[in-house]
Amino acid sequence: MQFGIFTVGDVTPDPTTGRTPTEHERIRAMVTIALKAEEVGLDVFATGGCCAGSLLRKPAHVPDAPTHESLKKAAATAPATAET
Repeated sequence: MQFGIFTVGDVTPDPTTGRTPTEHERIRAMVTIALKAEEVGLDVFATGGCCAGSLLRKPAHVPDAPTHESLKKAAATAPATAET
């Protein structure tokens, strides 16, 4: 048996504030969660996406179609990890 975390990287409004995070913020949050999962010894951190919906609208999940610029920003601001 393995224990871990799965996320679809949803970019949906916060129910308490109504604010929708940017792709950059969501990718950065996912990287932070993945690093914490590794730190605490979880076996798995997985991401996925949703295939439903039109390709013409903005995806509701970061892994569906993150922009190159968002990925660059998230990588540049992600916490550093120690090599093991």
